[in-house]
Amino acid sequence: MATILITGAAGRLGRIVRADLSRVDDLSLRLLDRRSGGDPDIVELDMAVPSPDWSDMLADVDVIVHFAGNAHPKAGWPDMVGPNIDAPLNLYLAAARHGVRHIVLASSIWVCAGRRSDRAAIDARDADPGDSRYGATKLFAERLAHGFWLSDRIATTILRIGAYKADGETVAGLTQGWDAETRLSSRDLCEGVRLAIGRTPEGVCTINLLSRNQNARFTLHEAEEAIGYVPQDRFETPTPGMTMHDRLRRVRHLLKTRVRAGRVVPVSGE
Repeated sequence: MATILITGAAGRLGRIVRADLSRVDDLSLRLLDRRSGGDPDIVELDMAVPSPDWSDMLADVDVIVHFAGNAHPKAGWPDMVGPNIDAPLNLYLAAARHGVRHIVLASSIWVCAGRRSDRAAIDARDADPGDSRYGATKLFAERLAHGFWLSDRIATTILRIGAYKADGETVAGLTQGWDAETRLSSRDLCEGVRLAIGRTPEGVCTINLLSRNQNARFTLHEAEEAIGYVPQDRFETPTPGMTMHDRLRRVRHLLKTRVRAGRVVPVSGE
């Protein structure tokens, strides 16, 4: 029976993955989070603080699924350093001490936030967080993975997770472009994690983990080649209506055109 440690087990994605893996035969789950949310099965410890208490949980663990972290893209540096930089560093150090050979690392499409404005394809080799503090911390964790493969032969499967929305939630609030193109369903999230856990622990593998989204720029062929991931769900890009800002800009344009033509007339009915 394989033993899987899930960090961030009380978080939004951690809960979903935990529920899915609990249905898999021959898996034993260990659960860790900074706050348990009252769940007695979750060990409550802060991974940003090195301690033998939490690292002892790694004894005889086969795979770590690391979801713990601050997932708020607009959080400030003081709120990100502990959970997004110190915690993964402590985790890899503890994994090396306990002989863990494989980590599934939850990264983010925000590692490529600097590419939000262009229209070119974004593959799993790209890394440009731009001015995103969150993206920079996720890139740091990815680079840790490469370093610990070289130093301690800890293999890592890096999942660059897209814009997750729970099943049944609408796309309202997602902007045209980046967010709408990078949606990830619960079913595809769980399938990606299961396949990543089963990957032969060799080297560092980075994949984009998204559903099949209309007009998406993030490539998925690396995920299929590396772990056999083919998304089952598809999302259409929402068609936004004209915003008030767009309407005012259109009115100003019409007025300027008429003034230049020497005729100022009402624009109603245009």
